[in-house]
Order: sequence, then structure tokens, then C-alpha cells
Amino acid sequence: MNWIKPLHKWLSLLVGVQLLIWLGTGLYFNLADHQAASGNALRQSVDTETVRPVLSLVPVSQLPVNRVEQIKLHWIHSQPYYQAIHQSQPHARQRQQSSLYSATTGLRVSLSDRQLTDIALASYTGTAEMEQARRLTPPVDDLPGNQNPVWQVIMDDDAGTAIYVNPANGRVIKHMNDDSRLWDFMLMLHFMDYTDTGGFNHSLIIIVALSTLLLAVSGVIWLVERLRNLGFTFPWQRESRSLTVLGPGGSLLNTGPFNDADTLHDGLAGQHIALPSSCGGGGSCGLCRVGLSSEVGVTAAERALLSDEDIESGTRLACQHKCREVDGVEIDRISSGAEHTMTLVDTEFVTPFIKRLSFYLNEEPCLSLAPGAHMPFFIPEGMHNSYPDDIPEKFARYWQDQNGQVVKRAAAVRHYSIANYDPQRHRLTFFVRWQQPSGVGSGYLGSLRPGDEVKVSEPVSEFLMPEGSRKKKVFVGGGSGISPLYAMIMSLASQSAPPPAVFFYGARSELDLACKAELQTLSDSSGWFDYRPVLSRASEHWRGETGYVQGPLERYLQEHGAMDTEFYLCGPEAMMIEVRELLLKFGVANEAVLQDDFSVNKRSEVHE
Repeated sequence: MNWIKPLHKWLSLLVGVQLLIWLGTGLYFNLADHQAASGNALRQSVDTETVRPVLSLVPVSQLPVNRVEQIKLHWIHSQPYYQAIHQSQPHARQRQQSSLYSATTGLRVSLSDRQLTDIALASYTGTAEMEQARRLTPPVDDLPGNQNPVWQVIMDDDAGTAIYVNPANGRVIKHMNDDSRLWDFMLMLHFMDYTDTGGFNHSLIIIVALSTLLLAVSGVIWLVERLRNLGFTFPWQRESRSLTVLGPGGSLLNTGPFNDADTLHDGLAGQHIALPSSCGGGGSCGLCRVGLSSEVGVTAAERALLSDEDIESGTRLACQHKCREVDGVEIDRISSGAEHTMTLVDTEFVTPFIKRLSFYLNEEPCLSLAPGAHMPFFIPEGMHNSYPDDIPEKFARYWQDQNGQVVKRAAAVRHYSIANYDPQRHRLTFFVRWQQPSGVGSGYLGSLRPGDEVKVSEPVSEFLMPEGSRKKKVFVGGGSGISPLYAMIMSLASQSAPPPAVFFYGARSELDLACKAELQTLSDSSGWFDYRPVLSRASEHWRGETGYVQGPLERYLQEHGAMDTEFYLCGPEAMMIEVRELLLKFGVANEAVLQDDFSVNKRSEVHE
């Protein structure tokens, strides 16, 4: 059943796009001027005579024509003509074989270019002059689906009028102008007639119809699977219960109470037991592994992220199972050895969407951590405002189109890298990205005020610089991924003889460069550090690197090589993938690259 979820999502994208097109074109059809869109605002009937002249017509039986299906009498400029249709079609636009005869002489005739032009001009009530007259063969842009030659007369008016006459019988087919062309374009979008078939029975509309059917079927299958796996719960189904939570070595950690509708990941977080996680319980990182009974069902995410041996042994992901599914859980690894309380001392926006948060560690014991460590925050259940009320004036324009609202959040654990730790003052600094839609952690932390307290676990040091290494350091970061890299750079700056280092930092504009002043000052005043910001949307006044960090990094590697160099990466997943591919091209060994990205990685960090 692993294919149901992606199939449903891609089908919903296909059908959803077409639904938006239907809504947009339907709105246009309701608001448009139908008279103008018809193209008939400057059109009149050509045969305006109410009294026909008395003429002697040749009997149809005397016409020199064979194999005829139908004969029609037409009056063209008060003269009668017979149109003999040899092969008729259900629609006039389809290919037809016919011949024209004078109804007074019985002789076969054809309408001259002059006659066709006169017919077109007679149907036009405007005052503009004729610009051009010509014979066209299909396809004709203004007549989608038409398979017959036509005579076109273009008028030199503001409406862009073009008149089309059927050379086979002198009938005016259509008047077209700019309004009617727009109407036809909207019809094409509305009925998905992108190949100009001129009808509804075409392959694309059949494909969309089948896709809609598959969307409904896959949705029902997915819903049934979710209900079967207790993916949905109703308020009356929520109850508190006890679970036996065993830690490393079989020690009893907790018994609850747990909300049986919560996932194990969130339920344990509510008991201040922080599991490693880089996706916040989204089922994409595979880090929140716990031991359950091997009889517990296996989800699609677990089949993708866990080995067959792990699954058979009872290893599962805590974010994939509800508390009501199990009676006990075994945890081999937790992010916290102790719980701490911190008080917010200072908070400020350093970019339009990144906040610097400085906390005071209330406990006396100093923390043991290395630059690059991250700290689990216990996010309590509650509500917060999604719109900050302390935005500096210089950043206000970035938030002016955002709508503030009160967001309800569930208890969770979120991990943030420590940008700076001052053990003498018991101060820890973090960079948190806050923009709408705000995440559970970023919205909560971003809305804190000085004096507010938070609960955290013991820091986890996984993204580390090898102790005592004298190799050159190349740091590559983007956005709030600056946090662990900033900590590492400041740690090097505190050494008496730091190794050479360069920092490629990607951002959109100059205002998005966090810690620009500190890093630029360090770069200008030291001989070992080189700060190289790269802007993807630089202003005309910017004199630094532009584009994405991959470009300047590649030029740097071409000039300096990658020998005896360590690379430290932290940023968006797409950037990390491209940088890794670039380093691989230059022959950089995997052991020389350490990374801490924003999504699926081997570390326990979440930047929201």
C-alpha cells in the first residue's frame, strides 16, 4: 500500500490544478460581456431582403450531379444557388465535399474572391476599412477544429475584427474579435481542448476524468487504512492510560498518564522524555526508534526507513503509532539525561524572519557541550500568536501581508542548535526561524517575552569538529543553518592559533544575512577567517557574491583544491544535496564532510 499515498497526492495535484482552471474560467464566463464575446456586435444578416425576386429555377433533378446526399438552396446577393452535398458530416466544421450550381442555369459555378469579400463586407456594420482579404486552409487559429478552407476578411478596427466566409456556399461562418478570441481561449482551458478538437470527446478530458475517479478511489483506500491504523480519533475516543516506559538497561522511566490519541512521540514528549528527531514527528527522518511488540503493525514510513531485521525485532518509529496501540515501550536512546529550566533574557529579530533568543540557565551546574550541539526544547500544549508584535521597523514590510492569528499547539519536542554558550554567565543563544505558517516550536519560542521560562533537556553533541584538528575548515550554510556553524567559528576565534577557515553563507538579500556585522568584523580583523556571503536576490548596490553558494564554492575549490580540508554543512536540504554532489566531483571523501541539514539527516536537529 506504499503507493497509495504518493498516487493520491499527485492525482490531487493534477485534478486540483484543473479545478482551479475551471473555477477561474467559470468566473470569467459569468462576468464577461456575452454580446461582445460572441463577436456579433458589428454583424448583420447578409440576406436582408424580405421579398425574393421571381425567378424560374432549374429543377433539382436536372442538375448535372451524381452521388449526392443532400441539396440546399441558398440566396447569395438575391441570386439563388444550389449546394449539392456529396458527403455530409454531423458538424459543419468537419471536412465536407460539395459543389455549387446556379439555380437559374443549372451550371456549376464557384464564388469569386470578389464575391466572397462582398459577402463579408455586407455582414459588417462598422465603419472601418478592409485591411486584408485572403483564402486560408486549415488549421485556422480563430476556428479551432475547422477542417475546411475559408475566406478571411480582416477589418482595420480597434476590436480586431476578422470575418470568415465559407467559399463552398457563401455563408458567413463567424465574426471574430479580441473579445471572442479571449472567450474561445477560456473555453479551451475550461474543456481542456488543448489540441483544438473542437469537442469534448478527446483524450485529455478522458484522462482527467479517470484521474478524478482514481483520486476518489485512492482517497477511500487511504482513509480506510488510516482508520484501520487508528490514524483518526474523535473527542469521545480520547482517554488517559498508563504505559510502561523502559529506558536503557530496562530501567523504568515513566508510567504516564498518556493521552491514548497521541502518538508515542508526542506522548513521551508530554512526559518530558525527548526522543531524537529531525522532522518533529513527521515520519521522514527515522530517528525516533523505540522497541514495541513485533505484533504491532508496520506503516509505510517504517518500511521505507527501517531494515527488515529491525522490523522483525519489534523496532518501530514512535511518531507512527498511537499510545492506545501498545501497553509498553522500550527506549534505547533518549535525547535528555537531565531536565533544565531556562529564562529568556533577550530576544530580537536579526533578519526579517530569524530571531536571536538569549536564555539564562537557571541551574548552577555548567553544561557539557561542544560547538555544533543542539538542545531539545519541551514545547508545552497551549496557544500562541502567529504574528510577532516586536518586529523592527526595517523588517515590517516583510510581514505586512501576513495575517496574525492565534494558533493552538500540542505538546512536542523540537531541537535547536546552540549558536553560543557562555558558561561564566550561564547564557545560551539560539537562532530561530519564524515565518508563516509558523511551526510548533518556532511560533512558541518566537512569541516568548523576556522573563518567560522554558524547559529543555541536556544538549546533544553530534555535529562536531574533530578535537585538535589543524586542517583547513570550510563552512557552508544557509538561513538559520548559521547556528551551529556560527558556534564553531566563534570557538575557533577563541583559540590562540586557529586553523584557516572560510564561511560561504547563502541568503536572499543583504537584510537576510544573520550576524553579518560580527562575521565581517572577524573576517577583516583576522588573518585566518574569510567571510563570503552569497545573495540570490542581491540589490544593484551589492558588491559581493551573487547566486547560490554552490557557484562561489566551486570557484574556491578550483583555485585552492580540497586537500587537507574539512567541510561543515548546515542548511536547506536541496542546498546540502547539491553541495555534497559538488564535493564528490572534486574527490572529497565522505569522512571529510560533516553536515546537519534541516530535514532528513543523521543528526537530531529541527529548524522551523
